[in-house]
Amino acid sequence: MVFLSACAIIKNEAKHLPRSLSGLRPYVDELIIIDTGSTDNSLAIAQQWNAVIGEFPWCDDFAAARNHALAMAQGQWILMFDADEAWHIAPNGNANFLREFLQQLPDHIDICSILWRDAFEENHFHNGFYPRLLRRVPHLAYIGRLHEQPTHINSNTNGINPQPILRNQITAIPSECYVLHYGYGEGNFLAKQRERYIPLMERIHQEEGLSLMLLHCLADAYGQVGDQAGVQRCYTWAWEKVSPYLHYRDWE
Repeated sequence: MVFLSACAIIKNEAKHLPRSLSGLRPYVDELIIIDTGSTDNSLAIAQQWNAVIGEFPWCDDFAAARNHALAMAQGQWILMFDADEAWHIAPNGNANFLREFLQQLPDHIDICSILWRDAFEENHFHNGFYPRLLRRVPHLAYIGRLHEQPTHINSNTNGINPQPILRNQITAIPSECYVLHYGYGEGNFLAKQRERYIPLMERIHQEEGLSLMLLHCLADAYGQVGDQAGVQRCYTWAWEKVSPYLHYRDWE
């Protein structure tokens, strides 16, 4: 049977951890919690569920934190979860459903996505299938300081060379398994945009610039909180990135 690890990076998640850990601990072989500086009783809660505790000094880089968790995991497959999620992975009481599904996968599949839904808003725009289960192989890692994604990594003399995930290397877990996300309830969505994601993306922009994807995310975040000047700045920065590569034709 597949040895399954579950990993999360946390900071001050005492409110959510009991729900997430209770839904996972009976169905995984190893539980790893990477703490980035909690000051509440999150770690005491994790220890109650026999989690392996690791520390990672926060450096505005979600991919680096997740890769630290991957390096600690011993499982053949690694389930990456967030503390504000509830995982439902034992449909019809079958505690081995997920392990059995992973066991029968061919070797060329390294990533599995799972249905993710917002617990408070059925039609939330983030709903969909997210890549959250990774085979433990040395060439698989996360990239991206925010909205990090797993990808194949080839290291060479020029440094890290990310490779795209091919269609035949990823599959979806049957939708009987799913994740409910509780982090945007009680008005938390806009607060997280203002207090966490917008400041983080602005820091990344100042330090190294933002990809077009993150510029779109930042513009969307500013739009969510009603800051139209911020939206305009993002589209101006995006235009400055792409305009040198545009070629115009004089049709006259």
